[in-house]
Order: sequence, then structure tokens, then C-alpha cells
Amino acid sequence: MAIMTVFIAYLLFREDYYSVISLIILVVIISTFHARQMKNIFLKQHKKGMKYYESRFNREVSLSIDSHLNTTSIAGSNKFNLTEITSIVETQDHFFIKLKIEAIIIPKSKTEDFQSTRNELIKLAEAVRTEFVSDLNWKW
Repeated sequence: MAIMTVFIAYLLFREDYYSVISLIILVVIISTFHARQMKNIFLKQHKKGMKYYESRFNREVSLSIDSHLNTTSIAGSNKFNLTEITSIVETQDHFFIKLKIEAIIIPKSKTEDFQSTRNELIKLAEAVRTEFVSDLNWKW
């Protein structure tokens, strides 16, 4: 874009107004289609990435905490080091265990006893020396 601006300025200096107008129209057309094309590319990549996680939604997941954070689901099992936990957040409806590269979301409505889950997560936050944030008024 900067090169085109310099070229337009050069053509204005030479007083070649027909070329300037043609070039401005061309830049507007290219910019419009480029933005639309980039949007389509990003949407395709996002949809392609979501297919990987599609099988994980609305499935039961088992979470256990020992020397690691272990999750087991239909998609397989994962093992995270406790040092990867950056924070634990409680909202009105969910618990979020934020890791360095992803997060584990625990819906309160799906836990058997969310108060004991809350107490365990507070103990976990203290054990790994990270913050436990209770933000019950947070909304999407």
C-alpha cells in the first residue's frame, strides 16, 4: 500500500491525472477483494480447526488431580503438569482452569457437588501458588 501511495504521488508530480485516477480505482478494487478474500481464508481455517474439537463438545470428561492434571474423554486422555496452571477462575456457572496454552472448563451444573469441587480447586490453586479468582458477576 505504501508503494502504491508513493507511485501515485510520483504520478501526481508528473501531472498524469488519468493514470492517477486509474491507479486509485485499481487500488480500491484490489483492497476490497483482498479484504473479502482474507476473511474467507480465515473463516475456512477457523472451521477446519473447529472440526478437530467438534467431537469433544457435549461429551462427558473425567478430571482427576494427583501429581498431574489428568483428563479422560472419548477423544482420549491428556496429562498436564500442575506447573502449567496460570489461574483458576470461578464464574456464576463455570470453573475455568487456565493453562499456559489452553483451558479446562468445568460447568457447575454438571458437577455432583460443586462446593466440594470449589474447595478442591482452591486447595489446588494454593498448592501450585496461583490465584483463585471468584468472579460471580461475570457475563459473556
